[in-house]
Amino acid sequence: MIYLNLYTIFFITGLFTFGGGLASLPILQDFLVEGGWISQHEFVDMIAVSQSTPGPIGINLASYIGYTVGSFPGAVIASTGLLTPAYIISILIIRSISSYSDNRYVNAVMKRIRPAVIGLIGAAVFFIASNALAGPIAQSGDILNFRCIILFALFALLRFFRKLHPAIFILLGALAGIAFL
Repeated sequence: MIYLNLYTIFFITGLFTFGGGLASLPILQDFLVEGGWISQHEFVDMIAVSQSTPGPIGINLASYIGYTVGSFPGAVIASTGLLTPAYIISILIIRSISSYSDNRYVNAVMKRIRPAVIGLIGAAVFFIASNALAGPIAQSGDILNFRCIILFALFALLRFFRKLHPAIFILLGALAGIAFL
């Protein structure tokens, strides 16, 4: 039964997520954290690991969560569930794109989906930031972790002004984590 539930959760996530893996985070949080499958702290850690490994975050996260909940078969089933809707929808769109690409209704729908996706990604950013900058520390009585906030500001400025590769930020973050033990 756990495998059917995993497939269903990730199928629904894949079906209703537009805009990439980050847009899926609120849906997954609702199913998995609010549903009691994993803790909020585990979810944030899984996001961090999934972003630091090669490949798309969505499939990395599905594999990681699936493996945590249901071992190797769980990883395969969760990943398959996430990919199935995209596969079906892509085939349908590819088959009909030439006849609907200039349709004003299709263009209007796509134009209105974009802000919704941006809102979902913004909510995911807020969720991750609030947990990374305050979540685990808040449990010990402190409100904010100022070291994390300083690192966040430094990395944001470096990314904005220097356009460093994301892998460099992951390496710098890991080194900072070791230094601040």
